[in-house]
Amino acid sequence: MKWFVNGEPSDFNGGRTKDEIVNWINKRSGPPSKEVDAAALAKAIEDNKVVVVYYGANDDHFKSFETAASADDKRTYIHTFNADVAKANGAASPAVILYRKFDEPKVVFSGAWESKAIIAFIEESSVPTVIEFADEYIEPIFQKQKPTIFLFRDEESADSKKLDETFAKAAAGNKGKILFSTSGVTKGIQQRLAEFVGVTEKDLPRIVIIEFAAQGIDKYVFKGDAKAFNDGEVTTFINDWKEKKLEKFLKSEERPATNDAPVKVIVGKTFNEIV
Repeated sequence: MKWFVNGEPSDFNGGRTKDEIVNWINKRSGPPSKEVDAAALAKAIEDNKVVVVYYGANDDHFKSFETAASADDKRTYIHTFNADVAKANGAASPAVILYRKFDEPKVVFSGAWESKAIIAFIEESSVPTVIEFADEYIEPIFQKQKPTIFLFRDEESADSKKLDETFAKAAAGNKGKILFSTSGVTKGIQQRLAEFVGVTEKDLPRIVIIEFAAQGIDKYVFKGDAKAFNDGEVTTFINDWKEKKLEKFLKSEERPATNDAPVKVIVGKTFNEIV
């Protein structure tokens, strides 16, 4: 399904339910950003998990904001040209502020006034420091093909809270290097993620980095004690991955102890080496 404006197509990348398709069409056919008064602004901030607001005049700054808004089908964009409303909300003019229901609730754009910079700011700020994996985060990880470190754990276990806290500490110290996400292995989209990555209940807890390659994904498994790791060990794991010091995880039998027979035995770990 494609949407055409002046002969130029854009693809539909949303869900396949009636509501998702209708919302996409409404966003495409209406203005990319809605002008609001003080009351409507407060309600939008209260009602939405993420809302992006422009404060300022109807000038070139606003045009850059509108261009960014028109490229995004998922988030709510609103604006006000009223200087009193901006002042009441502690906003400079012009300003783009993203309000969210996680991490710091208010994030102010500080880049160049270009639509590409605004889009990058919004995409980065719309993702929590630690993602609890759900359907809404398929797009920023898998469609955008962003490398991600996952903590798979049993969220019902007594140790889950401590593991999450340590992982969150590591995420805060490594923000911008890689996305961080937690997941179980038994429910809904998390179960499908675990099957895709190759993690089962008997493996828990497990820390895995995935990165996207031409032939699918490459996986790297944390070799330390995933039941008692610290944030420094996670940082070292990430740095080793960035420096390409890690061995890719392959679903493989172990190398045979001897391999001197006329017919050689190959396993996943030795396929490239021997073949």
